[in-house]
This record gives sequence, structure tokens and C-alpha cells, in this order.
Amino acid sequence: MPGTGLVVPIVLWGKHAPTHCISCIYLSKDLKTLATGCYDGQICLWQVDPDSLKITPRCLLVGHSAPIVCLSTASILQDNNYIVSSTEAGEMCTWDLVDGKCRESIKLQQVHTNIQAYHMSSCDDIRLFCNGYYPEIIVMDPFSLEILFMLSSRYNPDWISALHVIRPVRRKDDVVL
Repeated sequence: MPGTGLVVPIVLWGKHAPTHCISCIYLSKDLKTLATGCYDGQICLWQVDPDSLKITPRCLLVGHSAPIVCLSTASILQDNNYIVSSTEAGEMCTWDLVDGKCRESIKLQQVHTNIQAYHMSSCDDIRLFCNGYYPEIIVMDPFSLEILFMLSSRYNPDWISALHVIRPVRRKDDVVL
């Protein structure tokens, strides 16, 4: 019978988590889950006690082949525990923080250096506003990782090194700075 090609990674550690060089960090809104991305492509999930600030390793997520560049939330709901990761190779994954499974993955030509999760006024869930070493702002769905639309400049297109999405007071629309 031919093999299925299925690979199930299992990572075990003792009292101390494996050392890894952290490249990016994400802290959940409830301050109870910390995710650290590292240069070897792994993501470590940590349990945080907000009162004592004790941090305990919980899970190691394996699935990227390049250094993690950014981590972001994937939902506005507090009990919907998903994050999105992006790497230097253009790989993106949506991870379930409860069981550590990769729910969706994609490889893009663009390398994101920043992802801002934002709840747009025109939709129910958040959208990921991504920028990096390319002249557009890419807006993506965090669960399908589908590119919904791109914002680009016809004048002086260049890399976008920073962005921020806001909804000004007394306005019903969203503004990208």
C-alpha cells in the first residue's frame, strides 16, 4: 500500500522549553496567551498568569520553513482564539490557539513585514491589512487567507513601511494612514 505522505510533527520538552531566538511576539487581549515567533520558523505558545506574570510554555507550532516576521490576531471575538503568522518566504498560516492546529495556509509572492487586524465598518469580522516589501497594502480575510483587495498609489509607488487603520470620530468610514 503506498504511503499517504502524512507527517505528524510531535514536539516534547521537559521542565524547560527549547530555546529559540524570538523574531516577533503577540499577546492576546485577555493577557493569558503569548505567542512568540522565531527565526527557525516555529511558534511557541505560552500560558501567562496576568496576576503573577508567570509564563509557562504550552505548545510549539511547527509548520513554517522560514523565519516568522509577524503575528496578528485573526478575530475580534475574545473566545475565538486564532492567530495569523507570516514568514520571510511569504508563507502565511492561520493557527487555532486552543489545539495548535494550522487551519489554513498559503504562500504569497509578497513578504509582509507588518499585519494590522482591523474591524472594518462594512463587515462582521476583522480584515488583515498587510504591508511589506511591495508597493501596495493588501487586505486579506484571516480565515481563508484570500486577498480581498489591494490599496495602491498611482503616484510614486514604493515600499510601504508602516500603516495604521482608524475610524475617525464623527465619520462612518475607515481611513488608512
